[in-house]
Amino acid sequence: MTQLSNSMRALIIPEMMNRASALLGEKQANVSNAVSTIIPSLLGVLLKKEHSPQIKNILEEAGNLNISSDIKPVFEGKPSKNQQNIGDDFLQHLLGNRAADFTAPIAGLANISRVAANRLISMVAPVVAGYLGNKVIKENLTMPQLVNEISGEKVDFEGLIPTDLIKAFDLYPKLKTNDAAGSNKTEAASATNNQAKTTSTTNNQENKPEKTKKGKEWIVWVLLLILFLILFLWWKSCRGERNETSTQQETTTEIGVERTMTELTLPDGVTLNAYAGGLEEKMIRFLESDEYRTATNETLKNRWFEFDNVNFVEGSPTELESGSNVQLDNIIAILKNFKDAKIEIGVFADIAESERDDLAISFDRVTTIESLLEQEGIGSQLVKILASTREFATRNAESDMNQEIALRFVK
Repeated sequence: MTQLSNSMRALIIPEMMNRASALLGEKQANVSNAVSTIIPSLLGVLLKKEHSPQIKNILEEAGNLNISSDIKPVFEGKPSKNQQNIGDDFLQHLLGNRAADFTAPIAGLANISRVAANRLISMVAPVVAGYLGNKVIKENLTMPQLVNEISGEKVDFEGLIPTDLIKAFDLYPKLKTNDAAGSNKTEAASATNNQAKTTSTTNNQENKPEKTKKGKEWIVWVLLLILFLILFLWWKSCRGERNETSTQQETTTEIGVERTMTELTLPDGVTLNAYAGGLEEKMIRFLESDEYRTATNETLKNRWFEFDNVNFVEGSPTELESGSNVQLDNIIAILKNFKDAKIEIGVFADIAESERDDLAISFDRVTTIESLLEQEGIGSQLVKILASTREFATRNAESDMNQEIALRFVK
């Protein structure tokens, strides 16, 4: 491993691995393999963030607070508030809404569950952010300088990043693996061409018309050659169309996941990092509007606001994906600024085979969110929780059927 990733890996001693393994219910060897994959994978994605002031701010905060000085509690499932918040912020700005694309390849490679991989990534994130933060502070590095140093060591750690993860985050242009892949493709193509040339030469030598054959036999060869050229051009055209379609689909997918971050200022001067046009911005705009001031419970009944950055781990009724706490913390901050505002939260699940099971999962999830909000002292503003099935998903015309969590204001 490289100097950077090896140094971070060395911070996570075997005792911590034992505790994490027991907490996650996974074999220690598999947990160790996962950690050895998570660290270089985070560094690999970080190569694309050299111009991210948000990540620079997060790393500086991590360095100033020295959150990597005592990481033992992190692997016992008891991180400090600073470690939890900074780790979540780091993952949120690094991965955005693509945490699942990061988690799945690591879980598969290490042979652990996605739930375990997700929790392990949350444990490793403050270690990476803290270590890099200390480096940024001590050496007074800019983000381009830090990324350049990481890039200088990529030849050693790129082999530890799962191939599916590299593809999902389009890391080939940032990794030397891309050059190697390109070289291999070139060599393969060259070998294929050479083989084709050899075959063609052999065929030509073997199929030369004998002098004793009639002169008109050359017409047959010309016709065969024309037919071959027609078939070749047709095949090439079909292949080009497939490649073009594939490229368009990949571009659409990439465009679809890109979202712009913005800063929102609350009445008390606190600034929030959130998606432009997302839940937090809609909440603040609505709470400051005349529409809200004159609204009644009847008019508020069908006005739901979708959570767009809080997700539960696939297959788990209570485990949140990495980075989900960022939006929950933002909601808490907003409600603390608008102390008269009261909300109801509804959760919809449609993942089980029966409506009864869906309702049970919905209840577990909405209770999880309720508990998190109450811990932050805003339980009095959460007046009701709703666990529902298909009815909740069709609550209004603007609802996204893929979203499963929403809130509405009550008076």
